Amino acid sequence: MRAAALALLAVALLPGCATTSEKLAIRDVPYNDHFSPTGLPPLAVQVQVEAARASEPIADVRIAIRDAAGEYAVLPGTRWREPATELVRNLLVQAFEACHCVAAAQRAGSAARADYLLSSELRELAVVQPKEGGPYAQVSISYTIVRVRDGAAIATTELVREQMLARRSDPAGVDALAKALNRMAGDSMGWAYAAIAADATR
Repeated sequence: MRAAALALLAVALLPGCATTSEKLAIRDVPYNDHFSPTGLPPLAVQVQVEAARASEPIADVRIAIRDAAGEYAVLPGTRWREPATELVRNLLVQAFEACHCVAAAQRAGSAARADYLLSSELRELAVVQPKEGGPYAQVSISYTIVRVRDGAAIATTELVREQMLARRSDPAGVDALAKALNRMAGDSMGWAYAAIAADATR
């Protein structure tokens, strides 16, 4: 099984990426609302979510692979539909909307008033091939919540979520990345809600 995983990784590590003559598979990551916490008392606050900050190669539409030495390659033939920085933001907004636990959640930059601003840094979004064991999807994001009225940072955290690959149905790990992103969005929304609720009731 490990040999098969390494063979997959070796293909991904080949120089270059898909040529313009190859048809790219474009992957959406719809939010699954069963990852959102339920039964949370609604807060009369509005939250705006900034696009995540990130560095290459995880910042754009490419899907990254990280080998045991920490070197990155790009999965050939498949791309996200939108840059990963926007993907993270949109999933988080959808998680808030599915929870119905704040008055409104929007993308930062909208004309709507905001009580809190949620910023983030996408530190990892890759299929990882460790030295031992099978490959897995990993998502790591750090968050800061800012109270808009005075610019004070009220909470910070870093969350990491991992998802093992289903070798037969998802050998490249794209589905595992999508599931890890969904789990991350739901858990991140739950953390943000708790931090905002504690601040709003002081």
